[in-house]
Order: sequence, then structure tokens, then C-alpha cells
Amino acid sequence: MSKKGKKVITITLLGFLYIVSPIDAHAGWQQTLESNFDIAETFDELKDWGANGLYPSGSGDSRAYDPALLPKKIDGSASRWGYWNNKYPTAIVGAINNGPFQTGETVTNGLGANWEYRQTYVIDGVTYIRLQDAIYGQSVGAFQVGHTIRGLASGATATITAWPKIIADHGTNKWRSEGKSLMMNLGDNDNADGAMAGIGAQRLGMFLGDGATGKSGYKKVHVFMMVKFAPTYFGASGNQADIDYVRVFKFVDVCSGFTRIDEFGTPAEQQFIEQTAQTATEYGANCSVVNVNGGGLSNAGRAWYTEIIATATPTPDIVPPSIQTYYGKSRLPMDMFNNDVAYQSRGADFNTIYDTGKAAGEWIGLEIIMDIGTTNASNGSTELFIYDKQGVVRGHFTATGLSKLVYFDHYYNKITLGGNRRTGPSTSNTDGRYWVDDFIVDDARIGLKYFAALAASKDPRVYDSEWLPLNRGELTGKTDLRNLLCIVDLGSVFITNKQINDKKNYTRHVDCRKSGYCAGAFKRSCRFRD
Repeated sequence: MSKKGKKVITITLLGFLYIVSPIDAHAGWQQTLESNFDIAETFDELKDWGANGLYPSGSGDSRAYDPALLPKKIDGSASRWGYWNNKYPTAIVGAINNGPFQTGETVTNGLGANWEYRQTYVIDGVTYIRLQDAIYGQSVGAFQVGHTIRGLASGATATITAWPKIIADHGTNKWRSEGKSLMMNLGDNDNADGAMAGIGAQRLGMFLGDGATGKSGYKKVHVFMMVKFAPTYFGASGNQADIDYVRVFKFVDVCSGFTRIDEFGTPAEQQFIEQTAQTATEYGANCSVVNVNGGGLSNAGRAWYTEIIATATPTPDIVPPSIQTYYGKSRLPMDMFNNDVAYQSRGADFNTIYDTGKAAGEWIGLEIIMDIGTTNASNGSTELFIYDKQGVVRGHFTATGLSKLVYFDHYYNKITLGGNRRTGPSTSNTDGRYWVDDFIVDDARIGLKYFAALAASKDPRVYDSEWLPLNRGELTGKTDLRNLLCIVDLGSVFITNKQINDKKNYTRHVDCRKSGYCAGAFKRSCRFRD
């Protein structure tokens, strides 16, 4: 995919040139990212969106792909998001009177609708009740905002005041302290009545292909996002090292070969795959599922990402076996631990990168780079970069020589956030929300360029076209280096000097007279404040 034609500015970082489109003071952040990357979703220019009491259960539910139920742009046109589901229908209610409700009892609105009550949550003073939808046959009719529901066994009552918003201004849970973000809430298949569910989306996906062939999209795809987990998501204490056992936590799927968001392959290719919703609709024949792993006795204090590479394999009971393939038979799990000596040994353990002494619950950046390779060859690859909230790379994983494409000559063209979660009773009783913002897809490295654009959006002078790399003679003992502005990747430079973070201008001031930093700093684009 090609970038839009724009006037650009060249920026030197770490010896590399980064091309960033100029910042238009009248343009929004969405437009800024769109001018620099193939696909960008800030969520800021989408309408507030939620499930409104619906419960598409998964890939086999037609409501999951219904354009009328998917996120829309502010002007009412379709967004890029083409697939969603929600773990359970959950409503916001006022005070519960004569309560509590009893798990499993029927609740009615007195107007012919009868659902099943399962659970109550109170978050930041807001009360949510989780119900059971008609998809399993336990309920009839529809509840609406304004309806008062009553438990037939308990006699408890509550009035529905709203449905939770999945895409909205989530207050402190949005990146850049402005705009909107996406709230995810996966529930827990191991503990359905203990885990928080239905407050955010369980899945949200987009299609990247041309609609004609599975070999459209990206041979090598870069996926970036900012992510924030609720402080007690992984453990009740909220401490960085408090990570309860994670059995399954599907974080993002990167799949290949789709011709629509809900259809793998062409009609001819469809003849040779297993006709199940999982293969034909959800994952396709060759897919990478990125999970969160960690916790428990054997991995105490650790949380990291794992790639599950699923490739099509022959079905043995079909003759001839070489042409009938299906998803999930051949799986290669690969822990994406830091394996780059430039960073700390556990730098890719994302729970370790929050500010020292602070609990979990800060924003982190995640960039996944996948090359699908070619058919029947071990030439695929995966990279992972973990960034802290300042844009500093804290961990880096690389793997090459991977077999990702056995049958079907396809490209990556479907990405889905979220999925199933299975963690048992401990973690699932904590706050199960996390937030995603500034989701970006491109064909080249995203992270450094993204954080450069972010800094420029805060102070356009940072990327004035007159900026040049510093010469050593420009700095003297009398130079006021507090007014020196430089953009640097601090994760790649050994630094011994004190660093001061200028909150006003979102730039980092460093004393280049100190040892251990000057040699690197002279190679970067810097200038003195006007």
C-alpha cells in the first residue's frame, strides 16, 4: 500500500532518516497519522459506539459483521472495522433496590422481555449488571434504556440508564489525554460468573485486502498500537510483579488469505479447506495469534507476548490428503522474550517497563512486524518492539527462518484485536478492562516515526526544516543546554547524565557535555529553542 503524496520533512534519528509529514496546525491527529502511515485509527473521529445490549457470540454470528452494528465515522459513513463481538450483554443501572439480584434468576421489564441475571460490577461508582442474552435461549424480547427490570426470585429492581460505550472518551484511559480510545473486555472462559465481561469489546477486526484475492494486503506487515491495562488486570495488588497465571489471552490475530472480513480464500480455494467457522470465517488456513503469557509459579512476576504460528496441514482421513487443509493442526508457539543485547534481558516483559516504583496501569507501545515468507520455505520472520510511554524502545525480539506459509500463496490481510481469555478464578475476579489507542498498520517501521510525529504535534518547532545535526564546535562550556531540543531514541544509547523531561514541550533536554552521550547526540537532529 502506498502513502498519500505529501510534502515531507527529513529527520535524522540514530543515523537513520525518518520522513514525517509536516504538522498542519488545523489538521487533527487522525489526519496527521493518515499522512504518514497506510492505515491509522485514533478512534477520535468515530462516533461513540457500544454493544447496546447485543451479544454477537463469535465468527458464526451474522450480527458480528452487520454494517449497521459496526463502528461509524462521525459523518455516519463506514469505518474500517468490519467484525466485532461482545462476551455478554451488560447494562449500566441506577441504584439496585430490594437487592441483591440472585445469580441465575429471571429478570423482566414487565413489558414481555425476560432475561437471565448473572452478575453485578461496581467500577468508579458506576453499577453494571451482566445479563444472559437470547442467543442461548434463556431470554426473550429486548431491554432498553429507561426500562426498570425486576428479579422474579429476589424482587430486586434497577433501572437501565445506559449501555456501556466501547469507543468513547474514556477519561484518563485514553492516550494523549484527548480524543477517544477503544475499551476491550474479554471475560474469562474458565470463570464465566467471576470475570468482568460485556463492558468492552471481546473482539474488533478489520480487513486489509482488495476483495478479489487472498494474495492482497501485506507480505510483511507492521502493526502498532498504544495499550493500557487496568492497574489490577493481572493481579489484585496492582504491583508490577503481581502477575496471576495466564493460561490463554488472545491479544491480536494477524491472518492471511481473506477475500472478505468473513471469508477465507477464493471460491476455488474454499473447496480445499475445512468448512468450519474457525477456518473458513475466523482465522483462515495460515495465521499468527499473538497471546499474552506469564504468571504462576514458573513465571512469577513476568508478562510477555507469545506468537502462535498456525499453518494449514493435510487432513489425514481425506483422499488425497494433500489437498484438504484446515486451520490449527500445525502450531508453533514462540515466546517473544527480549533477545537483543542492546536492551535489558527482560525488556520485552511489558509489565517491567512502567516508571520505577509505580504500579501497573501505564500506557505502553507495541509494534509487531511479521513477514509471511513464501510457500514451503522457512523464510518468514517476526519482530516485536516494546516502547515505554516516552517512545523509548525497552525490549526487542527477532526470529527468522520461520515456516508460516505451507499451503496457499497469500499475504496478511486481516487483523483482529482480542479473543478468548482463560486464566482461572484468581485474575478473572479483578478489573478485566484494557484500552487500545492509535492503532496503525504500515509496510515499514512505525514506532520511532510515530513518536517523532507525536512530539512534533505537541511542539511543531521540533521538526523545523532548518534543523541539522549538531557539530561538536557548536557547544561550549558557556552554552545554555537547557534550550537545546533533540529527539533521540534513548533506548539505544548508553546514558550517564541526568535527563530532564520538559512536560511543556514534550522534548528531552540533555547535557551533551557529559560523557557517555555526546558522541551519539551529535548524529541527531537538534536545534536551540527560538
